[in-house]
Formats: sequence, C-alpha cells, structure tokens
Amino acid sequence: MALRIGASSVSHGHRIEMIKQARVEPEWLEGSDVLFEQWMIEVLPQSSLAKREKSARTETCLLLATGVEIHRLNHEFRGVDRETNVLAFPNRTWVAEDQVALGDLVICPKVVRREARAQGKVPRAHFLHLLLHGMLHLLGFDHVTSRQAAVMESREIAMLERLGIPNPYAEAVL
Repeated sequence: MALRIGASSVSHGHRIEMIKQARVEPEWLEGSDVLFEQWMIEVLPQSSLAKREKSARTETCLLLATGVEIHRLNHEFRGVDRETNVLAFPNRTWVAEDQVALGDLVICPKVVRREARAQGKVPRAHFLHLLLHGMLHLLGFDHVTSRQAAVMESREIAMLERLGIPNPYAEAVL
C-alpha cells in the first residue's frame, strides 16, 4: 500500500512517500509529513548536499517494514544479523530537472514499540526521532566519530525539543 504523506498546502516541494508493510499506529503518522517538510527546510541548507541539491525539490521513500524484512535488509546491506529500528539508504538521484530523490528510509514499527517500552519513551516520540535520525543520514549527517555524533545528536535534541519531545539520548527513568 503506497500512501503519499508529503503534500501540504504550504509545500516547498519536500515529499515523503510511505509504503506500509507493517502495522503502525495512525497517530504516529499524524502530521509527520508536515514535520518532515519543516525539518527538510531547516536542515537542508546545512547539509553536505551540493548547492544544486539544496535548492531542489526532494522526495524520500519511507518503508514501514516488518521485523523479518528489516532483519533481512540489515543483514544484506550492513552485515548485521538482527532487527534494527531504522535504516537509511542515501541515493541522491535526479528524477527531474529540479527534483532529487534523496533515498529510502526503513523503519520497523515492531522495534520502535519494543524500544519505546524498554526505554520508557512515548512510542510516537520514538518514531518521530527515528524518522528525523534517518532523514539526517540521507542529508549526509553521520555518527561514526564522536564529533559527528555530537553534531548529529545535538541537532536531533534541539529539533525534537521544539516539539515537546524529551532528549532521546537521556537515560530513561523507569
């Protein structure tokens, strides 16, 4: 089932298309298209993308995967033989003169629920954090080094805080 969730009336041309293979709570998705577009507008200028890409319309595909599917993808593309919460596959392919496909995101709602429960987080907040985290990867941000991690995490913390979502890296009090 493909569902376009990125066309708001104030669209700047940043579109996310969602493919649902796994069950997800509808409230997780409410407003996520608008948030995604706002995040793109905020972060795109500071990304590592080329100047032309920064001014283009963008599209991203989000797959809401089952545990089996994300396990397979994680093993096939990262060599890690287990489920994970989010995978990002940067692409940056021009699909039109002024539009670039940034890549694909894969989020596993089952893992999101499990992690949220274990970490004492609100599941929707955890989902939005992973959506933002994956988007930052598509824009060239990473967390391989401690310096990269500090930059990426501080950006996530600030952007989520404006939504009333607590620091996702703080230790949960259960």
